[in-house]
Amino acid sequence: MKHEKKPKEYETVWTCDFCDKEFRTKEESDQHELNCEKRFSSKKNNLIIIVIIIVSVLLLSVGYLFGKNQELQQRIKSTSYPTPSLEPTKILTPTIKPTVKTQNTVPTKQVNTPTPENKKVSVPISEVGLSGTYYCYENKANILTQKQSDLNNLHKLLDFCVNDFSNKIKNCNYNDPSSNCPSGDECNSKSNDVINAQNELRNLIKNYCP
Repeated sequence: MKHEKKPKEYETVWTCDFCDKEFRTKEESDQHELNCEKRFSSKKNNLIIIVIIIVSVLLLSVGYLFGKNQELQQRIKSTSYPTPSLEPTKILTPTIKPTVKTQNTVPTKQVNTPTPENKKVSVPISEVGLSGTYYCYENKANILTQKQSDLNNLHKLLDFCVNDFSNKIKNCNYNDPSSNCPSGDECNSKSNDVINAQNELRNLIKNYCP
């Protein structure tokens, strides 16, 4: 609150709440405070702190996801797969007993064709912290590809929001209540969308690419 200093040669002295400059009247002090440089620098510092907090949260999220990916890659590498046998398979030919007026029949070979439920295909993933090529069930490959595409779109929306927020806080007058300056909440929401989608993709890889 504005405070009063006295005395100074029989005059009441009023001071600025931001820079402590002295004035003879309360009206002069009020007029000065509307354009005081230290008042604007305080507002600007608060905005810089908000931007730093948002960037720090994003960096921590990327670091956490990178660590989880390293753990998943180590687990995949440590899993051993049996080496398929190269020995030819022996086919038993049934014995045909001759009978009156019969024709010799040729037995047909039965081929076991893998079904989409157990056949695997390679699926490349480019997401930060999960990048690599995974061997996943063929009938689930499209699900992982679509999730990667959705994540790419979410990253673009987040980047646009951060750039737009940075431009707005530079040109916004926070002393004018009608200027409707941004708070950064929208970018926080988009950052949470990216993190949730990354967790969903990680679970899909774990379930469909054993």
